[in-house]
Amino acid sequence: MEWSKLKSIIIVILLLLNAFLVVLVVQREGSELQHAEESKQQVIAILEKNGISFLPENLPADIPFAALEITRARDREDAMAVSLLGGAEKQDNVSGISASYLGDAGNADFFSTGKFSFTFSDDGLPLDGETVEVHAAQCLEKLGIAATLERVTQTEARTELTYCQTWNGIPVYSNRIVFSYGDHQLQGIDGTYLDGTPSQTGNSVSMSAATALVTFFAGINSGAISVCAEIQTMSSGYLVQTAQPNTLVPAWRIVTDTGEYYVNTETREITIIA
Repeated sequence: MEWSKLKSIIIVILLLLNAFLVVLVVQREGSELQHAEESKQQVIAILEKNGISFLPENLPADIPFAALEITRARDREDAMAVSLLGGAEKQDNVSGISASYLGDAGNADFFSTGKFSFTFSDDGLPLDGETVEVHAAQCLEKLGIAATLERVTQTEARTELTYCQTWNGIPVYSNRIVFSYGDHQLQGIDGTYLDGTPSQTGNSVSMSAATALVTFFAGINSGAISVCAEIQTMSSGYLVQTAQPNTLVPAWRIVTDTGEYYVNTETREITIIA
């Protein structure tokens, strides 16, 4: 047989083999998707059978991001203090406080855990006609912290804005920042933030939304968390494990009519963050 004909036959065989492999992959993916959908529906059915309504139209897709180790950087604290206090002067260390600053507009404290606070003087940071939302967003920009507004709490004399830090657009549920306003000025900031150099942990452990709901339901049955009548929302983000180096661990956030719960995808622990 001529080499050219043999070569053509080999090419045809390879093309048929590739087509066969593609069909197998598509069938496998279709089977996996069908199995995943069946698992989701079974979990929702179990919840509803036990008196828990699942309000979202669909379960969220699997978490697309992995855990990260963060080598905490503290070299921005001087700049953060100056950005809101004006000419801030670093004070001698106080027990339990890693760095303390005194400036024209008030004082600030930064802790090694990532906690920080600002307390402003009576004429420290006035709103100057801005809304509290715009003013707080400007302060976050000066501090160099990316965050999204979670809720606004108002009383007759005080308004509090609670933000959740984000890392590359992903919420870090452990890190909340609260801005307190009164008398047309910012009175204080209290919160926790994380800053530093990220690296992959090598841990590829993942937990589907269906598995997170099963873990959540098991927590209800064991009495570890409150009984609820409905699951209102479900989303994914990070929790911070504070052992050095800090680790951002993927987590599921489950909001119910009785509270907010966070399922750690690595430890399967369920926590409540106020």
